[in-house]
Amino acid sequence: MAPEATPYNFWFQVDDLNKPFTFQDRYFDLVHSRCVIAGIEAARWETYVRDCCRILKPGGWLQMVEFYYNVQSDNGTLTDGHALRRWSEMYLRAHDEARDLRAPLRFKALFEQAGFVDVEIRMIPVHLSSWSRDPHEREIGEAFKEVFRSALSALGLHPLIDTLGMSLNEAQILVANARHELEDLSYRPYLGLYCCIGRRP
Repeated sequence: MAPEATPYNFWFQVDDLNKPFTFQDRYFDLVHSRCVIAGIEAARWETYVRDCCRILKPGGWLQMVEFYYNVQSDNGTLTDGHALRRWSEMYLRAHDEARDLRAPLRFKALFEQAGFVDVEIRMIPVHLSSWSRDPHEREIGEAFKEVFRSALSALGLHPLIDTLGMSLNEAQILVANARHELEDLSYRPYLGLYCCIGRRP
């Protein structure tokens, strides 16, 4: 599945992120890790970040970018009784034993424990609908709403049914109600996108 023409220093490598990396020590100037949270086992996070440090050259940087799937409201109108919040709570709980979907909240500590310096973290609120007054943010929110509408079932149905024991009908009703709430701009929903960088000394 590789493109026909690739740069001389580009190659594909299949690796298992839950096992120690096969890359050489001190090999890369930059490691960028993004949207792998659902694939990394809960107990792997500390060694995953340490592996990233090990394969970086001194002075090299690690950047990690992950969503925290806990739907929030910019104005506090979404409560735990709303379908979007219920979906979030159940989705996170369904993964508790196997995956740590709350890992983005610990990124700064994980980086520092692995030996990184100059660690900075930023949470970017990614709007789930077009509620912003800013035209650019409104456009992003509208586009991401469509992505999240699909994700509610694509990501959620399996863990809600197989792990938490909901019936298919119950899960579909929850997803339908959550999708309905996305259309109400007064809720001002967003997901936190956590971006963390750190430098190997």
